[in-house]
Amino acid sequence: MVKVLLIEDSESFKKYIVPYLKAKGFGVVLTSTGEDGVKMFNADKYDAVILDLGLPDIDGAEVYLKLKEIDPDVPVGILSGYGGRERELLLLGVKAFFEKPIMVPELEKWINGIVTK
Repeated sequence: MVKVLLIEDSESFKKYIVPYLKAKGFGVVLTSTGEDGVKMFNADKYDAVILDLGLPDIDGAEVYLKLKEIDPDVPVGILSGYGGRERELLLLGVKAFFEKPIMVPELEKWINGIVTK
């Protein structure tokens, strides 16, 4: 089973994405803060991370850098409800950026693409 860490604080988005991904056979572990996400990532192994930029405690770009310090090879898909940060994220090494509202099948396709490599 593909294990995905979802770091997202939007309740409405979580209610939509988590059941969808679980129904598709993914193991989804959920947290709402960057700090908890980093702790969870450090404590366990994940095949992919879906990370919101607008978290209540730490900017998602900072969380991304912390995750990459722990495991430089982990695929991280960045979510944002605000455009305009793509260049900054590309400079940090982000390879997958999704603007909200996102169609969840697009995330499913990304996850399937990275785990079959």
